[in-house]
Amino acid sequence: MRRFIFLRGSIVSLCCLSVCFPSQGTCCQRQEPMTFKEEKMKLEELVQKLDDAYPWPVDKVNAILGANLVETDSNGVATPYVTEERLVYDEGLIVEEVELRVFEKTGEPTRLILDFGDDASCFTLDRVKQTYPVLVITDMPRGRSLEEETNFSTQQSWGRISFGFKERRPDCLSSITFIPKQWDDRERR
Repeated sequence: MRRFIFLRGSIVSLCCLSVCFPSQGTCCQRQEPMTFKEEKMKLEELVQKLDDAYPWPVDKVNAILGANLVETDSNGVATPYVTEERLVYDEGLIVEEVELRVFEKTGEPTRLILDFGDDASCFTLDRVKQTYPVLVITDMPRGRSLEEETNFSTQQSWGRISFGFKERRPDCLSSITFIPKQWDDRERR
């Protein structure tokens, strides 16, 4: 059983017996401290601030999220920046991982992905539709895993925002992906 202590505006380190990484579909044992950071922001505010921040310079994303994105190993095409801490926002919104992928040749972003924790409050599709009433299904599970998502997307001037709902928890938001037009078009060819 995991226990969490949240102090408003503070970073709290806890030793955890096990940690699950839902985005990777795995659980592993972990002995080192896990860092949590709590910020005051609701889901809609978070999405709007990231939407407004396109093309997402790392320092601006860090400021919005109250996070510390760290560059990880490049694959020669894109450089991923990921969070080292679990982010906790208002209403029980828990971001397990943030990944910003940047195209190495031009420095432009290819994706900004927020993965939410399974122990986060459940944000429903109806809740998302209160802010984004026109959503189109852009991806559906193919029956390979309960980790696959149905994605409901909204078009923005710079690209699209996709709200993912996993098969194993279909009524609750599991991820948000921001995809610039130039990368979305290449992906769909």
